[in-house]
Amino acid sequence: MLARLTFITLIGVLVSACASMSEDECRTADWYAVGYEDGTRGVSAEHFGERRKACAEHGVSPDLDAWLSGRDEGLKAYCTPQRGFQQGRTNTPYHGVCSASAEVDFMAAYQDGLLVGEVERHVSDLQNQLYRAEDDLDETEKWLRRSGDIDAADR
Repeated sequence: MLARLTFITLIGVLVSACASMSEDECRTADWYAVGYEDGTRGVSAEHFGERRKACAEHGVSPDLDAWLSGRDEGLKAYCTPQRGFQQGRTNTPYHGVCSASAEVDFMAAYQDGLLVGEVERHVSDLQNQLYRAEDDLDETEKWLRRSGDIDAADR
């Protein structure tokens, strides 16, 4: 439970840090490029509010139009079936940012990725169980050898 709480807290800190910008970053930002980068990561338009708030602390007002234009271009790179599959496979949440026409193929690939990722995680869990069982078997055989109930030839 403590590990889960620590993980959730860490994620919250990382997410909030993503929108934080220094005064220098706010003043020199190419808002089209920032929007493009945000779009390629599939962030929602609400994310701009976090950037605006961070820059307001430094007396800077970001360029919404440039950011939106860049984000729209970035979303074209994000809203592909390949990216949908990758996002699903890694179980990364989708925030409904793709256009209706792109979302159909994105979501189909996303669902496929979710299934593949689930199978891969299950296989990994089974491999870990197997490794633990092999370690347990080795420890048991060592114990039996020390106790004299088995000799090296029996292995």
